[in-house]
Amino acid sequence: MKILKLSALLAFLVFLTGCAAQTSLEPLGKGNTRTNVGLGGPIIEIFGTHLPVPYLTAGVATGLSDRVNGSATLHLLPFAYELAGLDLSATWFPILQEGWRPTLGLQGRVMGFASLRSGIGDRFRAYPIVTPTFAWRKGSRLFYGGGDLVLPMTLPDYDNRSVKAIVSPLFGVKWRLGSNLWLSTELKWQGANARSDQLAVKYVPLAGHGAITTLAALEWGLR
Repeated sequence: MKILKLSALLAFLVFLTGCAAQTSLEPLGKGNTRTNVGLGGPIIEIFGTHLPVPYLTAGVATGLSDRVNGSATLHLLPFAYELAGLDLSATWFPILQEGWRPTLGLQGRVMGFASLRSGIGDRFRAYPIVTPTFAWRKGSRLFYGGGDLVLPMTLPDYDNRSVKAIVSPLFGVKWRLGSNLWLSTELKWQGANARSDQLAVKYVPLAGHGAITTLAALEWGLR
């Protein structure tokens, strides 16, 4: 039973892996660093109303080169379930904005969970995630779209109908609040390819699939 509960919890957290607003949308420039905090998650039906899951993250990103950003993000909510969550990513920008041509970002990410409980044999899980994005800068705002593709390395053995990958389209706006401060607001269709009756939690779906997800992230520059 403990293994089943842990598997269900991991499946729930994998569904939440995209629950941080996308912040790596343009090259930071070699040596430039930003930190960020994010909040938000899928909207669920609870207590007779609709509320977003309060998924909290904290991260740091740096420019590894003029066209590559690297980042690390700590997932804080899983600590409440005795799990540690961390993801590492790199984003390459092969195309930069010119006129109506957007900046194209290709991000590869690996997110890992480690159980902090005692008596657990299968303690570590890792999930690769691929995120392409398109971003257009207009004045002090950056409009963007894209999507996450999460590829679970293992599938839950308690549901043979579960999807083999999680697809989550997204779009948002990043607002410049000051010389070193930015706010991202994002709307995501989390798990757009998963039927809502396949999910363990009662989310607010779209067309009977996935969950409507609202996200926000605050970034500030260190250099």
